[in-house]
Amino acid sequence: MVVTAVDEDADVAGICLHVGEVLAQHVDGRVGVIETTLEMPEFEDVFGVKGVIAANREGFNSLRSAAHQISNRLWLVPPTSFWGTGADDSSVTSLETTVGQVRHDFDYAVLHASPATKSSEAAVLGHMCDGVILVLEAHATHRVVAQKVKETLQAANVRVLGAVLSGRTFPIPESIYRKL
Repeated sequence: MVVTAVDEDADVAGICLHVGEVLAQHVDGRVGVIETTLEMPEFEDVFGVKGVIAANREGFNSLRSAAHQISNRLWLVPPTSFWGTGADDSSVTSLETTVGQVRHDFDYAVLHASPATKSSEAAVLGHMCDGVILVLEAHATHRVVAQKVKETLQAANVRVLGAVLSGRTFPIPESIYRKL
């Protein structure tokens, strides 16, 4: 599945990591959390693997061997391993091959894509995967923008699997808080 934000400020990398951790605890298969956003340094910041994986997948026989294993069932794949560095790596054929490699190396994959309002990356990847999950930021995402993104994805024959509301707080009333 591909996870993408409607707004640029949503913490999608953190959500992807959490989904990967939960999956790894509850399934017997290999789980890959794949950072696909080259222009956003969230992989190193959120996943805490700065400097650990700076190489691309050249010389590795799989994405999993080029990834950072954080538990016996969970791997983190940096964008340089997903996209590679060759000039032809951004072609549709190359991307289809890479997604096929993801399916071969992992039983479950969570791909973090660039915000859907910023690029078509989520639509392209979502078309090749099971679908897209949209991340909506509480008090920031406008309903009209979210609906437009959803309609755009559906018009491109991308399955929208659901949405996650991020940043929502549920304040405890002060009278109840004092009793705690």
